[in-house]
Amino acid sequence: MKNLVILMGTILLGTFIFHMMAGDQPGSLKSTASDVMRASLEQYAQEGSGSW
Repeated sequence: MKNLVILMGTILLGTFIFHMMAGDQPGSLKSTASDVMRASLEQYAQEGSGSW
């Protein structure tokens, strides 16, 4: 029974960490990286270094 509780806790923790990293909420690493990439592309387009 103790092993089952530890296993379920580990699964829940893993799910939480995965959603924190790869989820669609505004604070996730995926959305933050997307915002940084968009800002970089907009900066390049404004400088004339590309046409996005």
